[in-house]
Amino acid sequence: MTPLTRCNRYFSIILIGLVAVTNQLMAGNTAYKDWDLDFPYDETIGETHGDIELSADATLYVSVRAGPRPGIQKYNNEGHYLGNIPNVSSGFHDFLLIEPVAAPAYIIGVLPTQVVFVDLHGNRLKTLDVAEIVERSAVATRQPRNKPLRLSGLALASDGSLFVIDGYGDDDIYRFSAEGELIAILAGKIAPLNLQNAHKIMIDQRALPERLLITDREHFRILSVSLDGSEVEEVAAELGLPSAMAQCGEAFIVAELEGRVVVLDDKGGVAKVLSESSDYGSLPRGQRPSKMTHPSDWVAGLANRPHGLACGEDDSIYVSDWSSSGRVLKLALH
Repeated sequence: MTPLTRCNRYFSIILIGLVAVTNQLMAGNTAYKDWDLDFPYDETIGETHGDIELSADATLYVSVRAGPRPGIQKYNNEGHYLGNIPNVSSGFHDFLLIEPVAAPAYIIGVLPTQVVFVDLHGNRLKTLDVAEIVERSAVATRQPRNKPLRLSGLALASDGSLFVIDGYGDDDIYRFSAEGELIAILAGKIAPLNLQNAHKIMIDQRALPERLLITDREHFRILSVSLDGSEVEEVAAELGLPSAMAQCGEAFIVAELEGRVVVLDDKGGVAKVLSESSDYGSLPRGQRPSKMTHPSDWVAGLANRPHGLACGEDDSIYVSDWSSSGRVLKLALH
């Protein structure tokens, strides 16, 4: 089995920036375009320590943790600010935009101890209080926690089961049925997973049967895991704190928090570097800066701390860059 199958095309890059800062930062720069966000110049997007999704109608949803408009912000395909989803006052660290064929779209978002289901009008549909469920569940027969529960990522399988990972806590993976019942816990810190800050997860739907892909961030690798946790395979290694993943057509994209966005080949190696920060090559892996940045640190067209990824229908990739002021880049593959 080859969990990561990619195309062998060569890619070129078009980089467009989405930032809410003054025009002076963009003056004279032809490779990096300031999208008009309809924000006053003394405001910013807010801290983009979350994820990003693109809808079928090309609306971009950006998770923002702090700032003048925290929550889920919306933009059109030209980067114009369309408003926030109402009643979502805190940005989700990870979220999924679900667009059923015969039902209204909704979002599943992860908070430190909860998973929240909300429609695009801001109506709360359902809440999974993971901390409470784990506390009273017969499935949760495990040793006492080493860290408080702090959820970081989630993935939805085709059968409706939901996987949620405690990537800032004990790295356990909680599997819920489509009805919200806790049906399994995969222990993260021990064999066979042996995770350390498993930041994001996704379903690899190319695999039959489906498998989980996990960014094992502080081990600098990506794992492919059967949904029951019994089969574990390392499919990429020696990455710079892998933070997010996206399957964009045949291209498998990985965001590295240390400052790169890359395409992986079918053996897990780096086939193409799409963006690399100016300090990425100057320090060894694990010693590079990995905290959020300020606009004064930015270099046009280069992601500093890529934290979230989304695929566009026009062969583009949107990158949510972890910044105190908020930053989104658009990369195009050709």
